[in-house]
Amino acid sequence: MQELKNELNKRGKEAKIKFISELDEEERGFIIKEKGMQMNCTFSTLFSELKDKIEIEVAQRLF
Repeated sequence: MQELKNELNKRGKEAKIKFISELDEEERGFIIKEKGMQMNCTFSTLFSELKDKIEIEVAQRLF
């Protein structure tokens, strides 16, 4: 976490990062929350989005 803060500071970005363990024990990844917005970067969410995209591409190629 400190390494990430240091890198952001080197790039002139304000580093307000907190580690909050909100994920289930078996879930991996992270969630970014800023100014009322949220970006879910957990593996289950990323794989679900990828699956949806791939299903559409496969269906287009097959039909």
